[in-house]
Amino acid sequence: MIIRRAENADLEQCLRLEGSYQTERVWQMQVEEADGGAKSISFQPVRLPRPMSVPYPRSPQDLTAGWEQRECFLVAEETGKVLGYLDMGVQPWNKTGWVNNLVVSKDKRRRGIGTSLLRAAMRWADDKGLRTLILETQTKNDPAINFLKKHGFAFSGFHDRYYATRDIALFFALDLR
Repeated sequence: MIIRRAENADLEQCLRLEGSYQTERVWQMQVEEADGGAKSISFQPVRLPRPMSVPYPRSPQDLTAGWEQRECFLVAEETGKVLGYLDMGVQPWNKTGWVNNLVVSKDKRRRGIGTSLLRAAMRWADDKGLRTLILETQTKNDPAINFLKKHGFAFSGFHDRYYATRDIALFFALDLR
């Protein structure tokens, strides 16, 4: 397997990759209001009564629309077949890379492909002088949350109106410097 910069010919294969996932836990938001109106917000992993299948939150049209705009678009490829991809945009003013998508073919997951893509993106970001990587995921995406924590990302916030589905987005950050 090799990790390389994506080419126009890779887009069709990237669009065919299935980004849905299965989860057994969700991060449940707890809001406590104290006297005086102060709020305390926390997230706690909660086991579901049964595994749940969740569709990928972005459409293929979103990937196509942003194809040319991504500063960093990497694919994991083996014998001409795209196994996964990662795309990242850059905010130069604060030297931050925002990972928009990290997708690995369903039948190739848990084999180090996502890790290889993420490490290549970290090297790319370091070469560009970025100081932080940020990735967002749904509260339902326990596999992604565990993956990010395993790679040193720390929970850094949430947005309760981020997705069109009204799911809460959790943000994780990794300091590169």
